[in-house]
Amino acid sequence: WSEAIHGVSATTFWVWERTDDPKSDFAGSLLHRPGIVEALAHTALDLNRLAPYISALQNQPPDVHLLHSPYDLVLQGVDTVVPRDTLYIALRMLGIRVGFITERQLEQRTIPDTVRRVLIPNTQYLSDEAFLYLDNLRQNRGVLLLGYGEPLLVNDRYGRRRGTRAGITTVERNPFTTERVLHRRLDTFLGTWGIMRPLQLRTPDNQPAWGIAYHTAPYEDGFVASLCNYTKQPLTVRLLDANGNPVRGVNLIDGSAIEEQLTLLPQVPVLIQWAGGR
Repeated sequence: WSEAIHGVSATTFWVWERTDDPKSDFAGSLLHRPGIVEALAHTALDLNRLAPYISALQNQPPDVHLLHSPYDLVLQGVDTVVPRDTLYIALRMLGIRVGFITERQLEQRTIPDTVRRVLIPNTQYLSDEAFLYLDNLRQNRGVLLLGYGEPLLVNDRYGRRRGTRAGITTVERNPFTTERVLHRRLDTFLGTWGIMRPLQLRTPDNQPAWGIAYHTAPYEDGFVASLCNYTKQPLTVRLLDANGNPVRGVNLIDGSAIEEQLTLLPQVPVLIQWAGGR
């Protein structure tokens, strides 16, 4: 389900052979696990039945893009991977659609017109060509450059110190902030970045809900949203629109009505449709 929400349109599960030989490569395959076979079947049938809604989610352009630099990844390793993953998780738990732009795209000047906000996850090394075009996007296209960690983009790909600085707005100086702390911090910035969320998940005490990844897209005269609880316990949340009004709709997977408050079981996806608000 999660793969489909993120853009996968076909997948293969290997293998289906059954064997009682514990030394075989096929030992413990799908046919030894009836619960998995049942879950796969239900998911495949639901995805095909609900394909128009899934396509709407897949085709929704990202709200923000993370900068990816292979040179920085090689030279910094975990100091790049951890901030990148932390940012991605925190944004997904806020219902933000996340994309990526690469150093090569910047060098070749092939950044899509839909790119409006670029988050830089503790990136220190970037080629001069990519650096110059990134700053050009800020100055000439109004692209927001948002930094996670300080300082940023201070070296070229050869490790030589850069004499100029890009116009980056720092979101959080500590690039090793935990996902939950960053999640609460980012929630306060989204409005100033011009991101309109047609669906917001709140706890019963009106705090941003943690542990549920969700994504929303326009559909006909309303919206559709996929939600999944990635914690190990049920979570109850309030569903609010961009103006803070209760969201009332239907769970397209089982047809049940949803009235503002919803309890999500661990790793059981919900697909909601509701009218109005556009």
